[in-house]
Amino acid sequence: MNKVEKRFPLQKVSHDLLDFWENNLQAFKNDPSVKEPDLCIAYYMAQYTLIHFFGPNWSENNVQLKYLPKLGKLEVNLFDQPWKTPTIKVKNNFLYVFPLNKEEEIKHQNRVIDLAEMLFNLQNIEGIEEVFKLISNGDIEANYAVLQGAKLLCLSKQNFYFVKPQGEKRKDYDTKICLANGEILYCEMKSKLEKTGLTKGTILNTLIDARKQLPENSPGVIFLGYPGSWLGINDLPDMLGKAINEFLRTTKRIVALIIFVDEWQYIEKKVIRILTSNEIVNTNSPHYTKIPIEGILPSYNSNLSNYRSFIRTSPITPLDGPYFLIPMDEN
Repeated sequence: MNKVEKRFPLQKVSHDLLDFWENNLQAFKNDPSVKEPDLCIAYYMAQYTLIHFFGPNWSENNVQLKYLPKLGKLEVNLFDQPWKTPTIKVKNNFLYVFPLNKEEEIKHQNRVIDLAEMLFNLQNIEGIEEVFKLISNGDIEANYAVLQGAKLLCLSKQNFYFVKPQGEKRKDYDTKICLANGEILYCEMKSKLEKTGLTKGTILNTLIDARKQLPENSPGVIFLGYPGSWLGINDLPDMLGKAINEFLRTTKRIVALIIFVDEWQYIEKKVIRILTSNEIVNTNSPHYTKIPIEGILPSYNSNLSNYRSFIRTSPITPLDGPYFLIPMDEN
């Protein structure tokens, strides 16, 4: 049995354990050399969460976590596996493990925190263990987007669960959404990797591939995440619109598309990260009336009561979605 398999069945992180880590990390607030103690606490809480789920070797190999703070009771390390000595090249730098500038450093901090936060909040969803296994094997970027799609459903208080892979076409979709009106939606979550160039064909082919995963004659939903770097491309609205319109004209199986993106804005030495989504209902589908009039993701910005944020949200302007402020170090 390899080290990945030893992490399963999934060892969950309780609220009490998270509170224990957070309370012992409060010493950062008494250290004058730490400029942003809340950020440091959130970052190290995320480290401990990832180590708890995947082990220290995974954390070193994928996030290059070399040490943990020794503050209070945390001086007694809860994890019995030692760090490896050689530096290991990270295969996928989606987490910006080797930041080249301040913007990349901030993205690294945010993505580590966000990954741990999503795993913590979604750990009790039925079937989520399959996503954990994929991440434990190093498939981080694509499954980060799957977690973001699940996060949107969670914040919208939708009842859903992950489907165990069957190795058979039409049965290897990601989730089932159980609407309050009793209807079942079959959902596939896709994303475009950051290195992918923007073309109409790229978007259209991804949507077609997603449709192939969903059962025939049943209402299907596709979540599609695209990289924030595309937001700076002038042709994005045109290409995205044409690909979506062409796709929806040729399908009746798909009842809705949900397009989402992480947007980064830099304002007065602060970074605002906005997770935005756009829901498009396919009126060409005979199933579209099964979706509630308020949609699949109704007003998810107000439904944070059961979602624990490692960094507390601080609304400044009315934005369409939850967002976090990551302080920017001036040094």
